[in-house]
Amino acid sequence: ANVTPQQQSQPPAPKSTPGNSPDASPKQKKAKNFPTCGGRKTFVGQLPKDITGQQLSDIMRPFGEVDNVKMLLDKKTGRGTGAAFVIFKEPESAVKAVAALNNEMQLPGMATKMQIRLAEGEYDSSKDVKLFVGQIPTTTSQAELDAIFRHDHCLEVALLKKDNKSRGCAFVRYSSREAAEEAVARLNGKLVLEGGQSPITVRLAYTEADKRRRGRTAGHTAQSGISSPGYSSPSSAGSPRTQSS
Repeated sequence: ANVTPQQQSQPPAPKSTPGNSPDASPKQKKAKNFPTCGGRKTFVGQLPKDITGQQLSDIMRPFGEVDNVKMLLDKKTGRGTGAAFVIFKEPESAVKAVAALNNEMQLPGMATKMQIRLAEGEYDSSKDVKLFVGQIPTTTSQAELDAIFRHDHCLEVALLKKDNKSRGCAFVRYSSREAAEEAVARLNGKLVLEGGQSPITVRLAYTEADKRRRGRTAGHTAQSGISSPGYSSPSSAGSPRTQSS
């Protein structure tokens, strides 16, 4: 068929993808903003601002082959911000690096230890399971928590802090529900940490879907004049408030 010049000059319609659609879900938008590397990408913080990509790569290499290092730079000065992304060749290497280095290595010139975790988009939220841990003494260190929780299938142990002080709670992420449930059965209400007054609480953490459901339920019960059980989030307390039986 013949094509007129006017038809030729018209640009093709932009390709619609789930991430840029106006109707995209929060999960689809997040996937677009944080494209996954299949569990191989880590975020590294608390680095000296003058550290080079090669120096950081040398630190990571004992845990596996490094595919790429991207130093995060200040757009105005061009200097390092003290953070970077490190992509490993294999996901197992990323997990090993997080387990060995997070809050364990303090680089020259730094007042705090290096932070490393899997980057946004590297978790499969449909498979990974997160636990909330409360009643942690504020004197408990990251290393002590790692010793308790870092076993097979553990991806991350994150002690929550504010102004570099422990908030008395943590999140622990596992790659399987079975491992997470085993940790709950083994530790919930059964272990008193040094300096603690009561046993730690360990439970499945609320997902974003759970939070949305609770929000809808709270709105419905408020309109109906029905009171709902109290819930204390990790941001407001060292442990969740539970309903008495």
